[in-house]
Amino acid sequence: MDKNVFYLLAAVLFILGIKGLTHPRTAVRGNLLGAAGMLLAIVVTMVGSDHLGWLIAGLVVGGLCGIVAAYKIEMTGMPQLVALFNGFGGIASALVAGAVLHDYLDQAGDMGLVEWLVADGQAGSSDFAFIDADKAGYDAYYERILTLLRPGGLVSVDNVLWSGRVIDATKQDSDTRAIRAFNEKIHADPRVSLSLVPIGDGLTLARKKP
Repeated sequence: MDKNVFYLLAAVLFILGIKGLTHPRTAVRGNLLGAAGMLLAIVVTMVGSDHLGWLIAGLVVGGLCGIVAAYKIEMTGMPQLVALFNGFGGIASALVAGAVLHDYLDQAGDMGLVEWLVADGQAGSSDFAFIDADKAGYDAYYERILTLLRPGGLVSVDNVLWSGRVIDATKQDSDTRAIRAFNEKIHADPRVSLSLVPIGDGLTLARKKP
């Protein structure tokens, strides 16, 4: 059976667990549902993994830390403990994402990540992308990302107003000129539906047309 089915079930358990935590009467059941969802996600991830040893080590170390903290922390310090555990969860998520990115970059080698993803058959499979890098490269990033996006997928581009410098004719530095050229190109691009959101430094949202 597809692993994604089990991940979906784990997500449902998480949602039900959070719902249970909204009332003292159902909080215990909510905790149990959330724990069951996490256990299911961990077991499914471990099955067939090439990094089983690391996963088990992380599970053991994390479990021991949690048990020690749970027994040593007084009830009055529970809010701080929960906040600390949430912080650990965020760090863990960042490390997992970093590991996946490192794995992708390692497989891509000198080809470049986007080119490797396309060669790997993942063109037209992504739902969302975000561009915020060197301004002279915006055009190239946009073209590569558009190849990866599925029809209906969204790409967001930051800094398109560039603190107002894009409409100031006296500003002729390379970054400003690159953003101007990119804005003109994407405005006329028939492949996307466009919206410019005037928040922060300007955010362009471009939806790839079917």
